Amino acid sequence: MLCIGTANKTTIKSIRRLILHNEIVFYATTEGRAEITRTELQEVNRATIIAVSKFVQDKLQEVGVHVQGVIHHAINMNERNVDGDFYRKIKTMTDRRKVVLTVSANHHRKALHKLLRAQGTLEQKPGTFLIVHSQKDGYYDLQERVKALGINEIWLTNEFGTMNEARLRALYKLCTIYVQPSNSEGFGLPILEAFRFNKPVIAVNAPPFNEIIENNSTGILFPSSGTDWHKPTETDLNVEMHEYDARALSNAIRSLLGNHQLLDRIEQQIDEKKWNWNAPNMYPRLLEYLN
Repeated sequence: MLCIGTANKTTIKSIRRLILHNEIVFYATTEGRAEITRTELQEVNRATIIAVSKFVQDKLQEVGVHVQGVIHHAINMNERNVDGDFYRKIKTMTDRRKVVLTVSANHHRKALHKLLRAQGTLEQKPGTFLIVHSQKDGYYDLQERVKALGINEIWLTNEFGTMNEARLRALYKLCTIYVQPSNSEGFGLPILEAFRFNKPVIAVNAPPFNEIIENNSTGILFPSSGTDWHKPTETDLNVEMHEYDARALSNAIRSLLGNHQLLDRIEQQIDEKKWNWNAPNMYPRLLEYLN
């Protein structure tokens, strides 16, 4: 049996129940260190654990989970169909400006407030339009922050989790660059969704982002200011947060958008390298662990 899930306490208990009846391969992701007892650890280690990134492998091994291997996430790079009417509508709305996109749940670790602060800085020199594809309700009151920062060139879709795939792909196709502002991820699948349309990606220079993005080749990695830990309320997961200054993010965006030669070169290199992340090439490796 193959299971896919996040390595937190609830999932670990589910693994224990499954192990009693089946030999399983668990394809695991996590954003930090899960709290786990010695008994739970012994039982979990009877399963075969495959991590979605080296970062996840490290975090699981730090609490004693035996990880058999790393198989990175992947997507089908050939799925490029978009909603044409929606694409043209958004293109008209952005009015030839350079579009920065992020696709993110409204969680604390997603650091959407830093992207908004970066956009506030970028608007001092007009020409950049930010699309934040997230939801209205969540950790951040995005509308209030946009108002407080005086941001004008922005669209908060408030449709995260409800927008259909053809429209979501239209956002990726439309954008000039994609920004992954998160302090922590187990992988960061939207990075690959941006690669699908040859879009350069900007993220903090920390794992797992620097496992996926090659600096100045498939995107830009800006400096981290250090690591902190955050434990969300009523969870058993200590999230490893790669902190950074919003100015470092705005500088990276401004630098890339202002360098047309670099933009063109990165897009060309993504077009060649994205196939390394193509699902039909990556996921068959899981069969090696299914006897």
